[in-house]
Amino acid sequence: MIERQITDKIVIVGTSPEGRGGVASVIASHRRMMESFNFIRIHVGSPLKFLLPLTGIVKSLRFLPRRYKVAHIHSSSYSDFYRCSLFVLLFKALGKKVILHMHGANFDRFYGDGRAYVRMIFRMSDEVLAVSSYYADFMRSRRLNDNVRCLHNGIAGREQPAAPAPSRGDGVTNLSYFGAIDDRKGIFDVLEAIGEKHDYFADKIRLRIGGIGNLQKFNSIIEKYGLQDIVEYLGWIDPAGKERLLASTDVFIHPSRSESFGISILEAMDFGLPVITTNIGGIPDLVSDGVNGIVVAPGDKPQIREAIIRLINDPALRRELGENSRAAAKKFYFPFIERQLKETYQSLL
Repeated sequence: MIERQITDKIVIVGTSPEGRGGVASVIASHRRMMESFNFIRIHVGSPLKFLLPLTGIVKSLRFLPRRYKVAHIHSSSYSDFYRCSLFVLLFKALGKKVILHMHGANFDRFYGDGRAYVRMIFRMSDEVLAVSSYYADFMRSRRLNDNVRCLHNGIAGREQPAAPAPSRGDGVTNLSYFGAIDDRKGIFDVLEAIGEKHDYFADKIRLRIGGIGNLQKFNSIIEKYGLQDIVEYLGWIDPAGKERLLASTDVFIHPSRSESFGISILEAMDFGLPVITTNIGGIPDLVSDGVNGIVVAPGDKPQIREAIIRLINDPALRRELGENSRAAAKKFYFPFIERQLKETYQSLL
């Protein structure tokens, strides 16, 4: 726990920790690490999001006293960056130090060849946090700030290893995915890779999918390839639902085309699962090809298909990769992340 003598001096700015999504879960996890939590909500998944920046500016004024030293601002890319940039400007005007914590999976595309306003906001910040080595290196290479740190997202960690997935006795391998249902996460590539060889996979795998997003495209692919006998859609799943899903999974599949970190991959690793994924964004911090998963090229359906076939036909390989996943996940348990977050605050205080 980060002591009150530190956290009383910190102001957290960002999306609601009760919300859905990766940034909300990170803020919620940081709240559990802190004895006190001074928070300004500037985003929520409802029409209120258009009013919250205005109310947030008003609420920021209560942190004018000198005992508040640092504003920790959680930002993504595109419109969210511009919303958060207002609070970088505001807290610097109030004489506070600013941590700009960047979560956006597409920050490299958003920044492009260089946006003058983005560069200005980065340079005004006293420290920048990136959630993966890839984005930390990208920011350093563009010289956006002299103080860039990588602070990974974390998980609570399991006290005991997950029990092996129960055998169905029918030779069927259970695959699972949870996350956004969209092109960026690669789940449509998975469905098409399986669908193109439907007859081969029909009696060999079951794929359960959790999440929300572009269900029109999702359903059209299911209909096109007749995947109703292979794919089960679970809708949005809460933390308890994730645990039940992962506990009965043999292989986790998440071949993203863009990814800032990959918290769902890390959660699957902690259950001792091999992962089929890509070498994009923050994923290389988590998965190494042939060590704890199989890495494929983004959007490469034949490679996705071959990775599935390889793992369903080799239970020993699944076990080996899964054991390595569980060991690798321990580096991202909350106590390690908490220590790094505390060091970050202390360096500015």
